[in-house]
Amino acid sequence: MRDDTKEHDPIFWDCRDSEELEHDNIDDAVEDYIESWCEPDITLAQLMEHVPEEIKVTGYERDEVDAADKAEWVLIQLLENLDEDYGDPNAYTDATTKMKEAALAFVKAILEEYHVWPCHQTCTAKVNTLEWLKENKPDFFEEPEKETK
Repeated sequence: MRDDTKEHDPIFWDCRDSEELEHDNIDDAVEDYIESWCEPDITLAQLMEHVPEEIKVTGYERDEVDAADKAEWVLIQLLENLDEDYGDPNAYTDATTKMKEAALAFVKAILEEYHVWPCHQTCTAKVNTLEWLKENKPDFFEEPEKETK
């Protein structure tokens, strides 16, 4: 397998540009891709007409939320709301250091429990199809049993 995954630790792998990422390892992603071409009793030759010699597998990691950016947004929204309802009509409240620290702590606490959904591509790997099949699906290389009369 050739890859550029050494510097990454993807949590999902995919070969088919799926809308939802579900495979947490390369083998599961390759198997899903190959099985998408498999029909009952398909032969190796028939399969190889549809699948490339090397399958490109893409690794994904979840996006990261910028806590400081979200903390600033939360604080701005809160201060604007407070100023609108309770503030001096001729002035705006500036965020203090203590307010900024509290907003950041608040957002970090939320992010510890929040499940980020979007992912981004971090690396790719190339898997030799025949080698993968030999290792993971050796039945493709067995001779079909001949019918006896």
